[in-house]
Amino acid sequence: MITEPARCSAVSESLEEPLPVTAPTAVAYLLIEDDGPWGREALLDSRLPPGFGAELSRLCRESGIKPLVIRSGEGRSPGSPRRIFAAWCAPDGPRLWADQVAAVEALLSWDWPAFGGDGTAPHPSLRALRQSLLLVCTHGRRDACCAERGRPVAAAARAAARTTPAVAAWEVSHLGGHRFAANVLVLPDGLAYGRVAAERIPGLIAAQADGRIDLDHYRGRTAWPPAAQAAEVVVRRTRGWDRVADLLSAEWAPASTAADDAGVEVRLQPGRAAQAERRTPVRAVVRERTLSGIRLSCRDAEPAPATAYEVHLS
Repeated sequence: MITEPARCSAVSESLEEPLPVTAPTAVAYLLIEDDGPWGREALLDSRLPPGFGAELSRLCRESGIKPLVIRSGEGRSPGSPRRIFAAWCAPDGPRLWADQVAAVEALLSWDWPAFGGDGTAPHPSLRALRQSLLLVCTHGRRDACCAERGRPVAAAARAAARTTPAVAAWEVSHLGGHRFAANVLVLPDGLAYGRVAAERIPGLIAAQADGRIDLDHYRGRTAWPPAAQAAEVVVRRTRGWDRVADLLSAEWAPASTAADDAGVEVRLQPGRAAQAERRTPVRAVVRERTLSGIRLSCRDAEPAPATAYEVHLS
């Protein structure tokens, strides 16, 4: 009798793999509506026009933008315009824009280098939004965990968002980190969450509407590299800084020591809310360590090493 291997998310939980510092890294996002079905590469294998996905992927890659495909989960009228969102996730000035396009090919002529460079709106037709998007990965063709764990969470998010105008809920294509399903990304703040259960969604949406972070499920801020994500999580947890605006910027550089494992020195600047406690920047040294026996995705036949981080506040 052939025994199916355990899902990657179950293996990760059983090994108590740390959740923080696993967020994908991106500061600029483009979201395109398509109800699917989605293949393994959603932009390339969906109901988008032939050739469009490959060309848009190239433009986004060259401009430093992460493209994602989204769906409402409630259907889209045939022939209706597709909704488009552009999100700039720099912590000191997050921005979100929206538009509707009848022909997605028009996006190929938008100014993506300007958007990826400094967050300039890529087209004048975009309108600014004062809303947050809560995106739940349900990309089952990429990994079974995303479908099995993501779909109930997406349904709960749609229900909760109906009574919270400040937050809109969508299903989204691959975010990264299947083993942390259900995965949630909040834009334009760029907050990544993992191992989110459906019953946790109302609290997470309420927290976002109030400008707070659910630190129990927080993977990190996507605008920052892993070392800065690691320092941010430790500082927030040790000081109780759960408001999004409590930390607004980060700087990082190799630690100034000759040791081989010197790590990275991170400097975090508190926001206005946290400055009453301490106005000076918070400094930390972050070092990598290796975890073994991790099943990175359900498609992987063998376990592989993964990276975790140790943070020392100074």
